[in-house]
Amino acid sequence: MSTVLDSSVPVLRPVDILLSFFDMPTIIQWKNISPKDAFHIARHWKTPDEPTRMHGHDFAEVFWIDSGSGRQIGSGGSQPLQTGDLVFIRPVDSHALESTQTMQFTNVAFPRDTYDWLRHRYATPWTDTPIPAMFHLESGQLHRLAHTAEELFSAPRTRFSIERFLLNLFHMLVRQPFPLVPAEAPDWFRHACIEINKPEHFRRGSGAFVKLAGRGAEHVARVTRDILHEKPSTVITQLRMQYAARQLAMTDAKIMEIALDCGLTNLSHFYRQFRRQFHITPQAYRQQQRGLA
Repeated sequence: MSTVLDSSVPVLRPVDILLSFFDMPTIIQWKNISPKDAFHIARHWKTPDEPTRMHGHDFAEVFWIDSGSGRQIGSGGSQPLQTGDLVFIRPVDSHALESTQTMQFTNVAFPRDTYDWLRHRYATPWTDTPIPAMFHLESGQLHRLAHTAEELFSAPRTRFSIERFLLNLFHMLVRQPFPLVPAEAPDWFRHACIEINKPEHFRRGSGAFVKLAGRGAEHVARVTRDILHEKPSTVITQLRMQYAARQLAMTDAKIMEIALDCGLTNLSHFYRQFRRQFHITPQAYRQQQRGLA
């Protein structure tokens, strides 16, 4: 994806040294990067003949692929990278980057004390798994992230600026459509999971999910179990009940109307499904939400 930069915003230049490691030591230290700043941000263009050699560092970082493709090689294994992939690197990680074509990516790095503070205070995307956590952003999310990165580039290099950026990034991930699909999922499956969030699709049931996927029902069911550890029908039920909960809290629609809007014509069945997910009846849920006012 080519990002059109506002002329009033400084362009992130590829002259940054952060990921040019041909003459740098294996372990990169924050004091050699930007010791007086609370973060470092850079945009890079990498070609197949310019791989990044394996390195570690004493700071944390996030990077995402603006355009192109490649792979990340680390102590935990290899991860393919494509446009929209977002990776959360921990201070303990060692990694290298290779591109299969010209690959543009943006990197935001910050000291370990900020990383430790965020992990202590919030549920963050950094995990304790062997391979760094990776998410896939859709085009709209990637565009917003690119704009936010340009704002960060112009912001004071303070801890407030980097924490604000990271918390907004975490919030973007939390707001991703359910179900949250791993970056390694096939494109056709990711597309189906995004589209099935729309009421006009999920109200038609698991058959609509299969149609959106463009694959056979058995194949879709198998991939859904492998990736989401659920049956397609269970995913549809969860989507319907989440939608119903929003309608109960935010509208005055009658419960029967909400059930029909979810694609359920049997009101008793709707009540059972709602209670199973929220452990309360739809009417009690509505009263509970409005009792907070």
